Amino acid sequence: MPITFTTLTAAQFRRRVPEMVSIYIRAMGYSSTISGARQSAWNTHSRYLGFHSVAAIEHPAGEEPNPKDPAQPIRGFIYGYRGGNGQWWNTQVKAALMVAGVPPSLRIQLLDNYTELTEIHVDPSWQGNNIGRRLLTIFADSLTSQRLLLSTPEVTSENNRAFHLYRRLGFTDVVRNMHFPGDPRPFAILGSRLPLGDSSSLI
Repeated sequence: MPITFTTLTAAQFRRRVPEMVSIYIRAMGYSSTISGARQSAWNTHSRYLGFHSVAAIEHPAGEEPNPKDPAQPIRGFIYGYRGGNGQWWNTQVKAALMVAGVPPSLRIQLLDNYTELTEIHVDPSWQGNNIGRRLLTIFADSLTSQRLLLSTPEVTSENNRAFHLYRRLGFTDVVRNMHFPGDPRPFAILGSRLPLGDSSSLI
């Protein structure tokens, strides 16, 4: 069956949150015990300013993709929203930039007028089919902010699909080896000017 990349309204996103959290848990190797907390958080995120989501929906040939139809499975998704003061991720990254010795003026510029790419995941059985790249480029093309920032787990030599994708699309380092509360793994914060492919500096 074909895959179609479809923008989800906030209401459609909330309807499919349990399915998307299941993909997230399997893709990240997390325990299923976090499902309820993640669903609650994502439902909250869907009400943030600038919320935007795109899903890769598998549907029968000859039928239109229907985000309301649970019989049409989601094979990958992406979502994010405008970043700002007081948000959890913004607060954590701001602290990491301070620890890294980034001057206050640069911290302000980096965290001004940006979209946080909160989650992008592809069902493990569908990875390697260019779904992640399509999700990210379609998502980014619709944004009006100046920058797109994201976090991704650190891996040796950046040797995984996520890092390869981000580097191919021009994402550069913001801060490396930071830790989020509740997760023992180090993360990289990466960013890109928008539109993707803009070779100018992040700030």
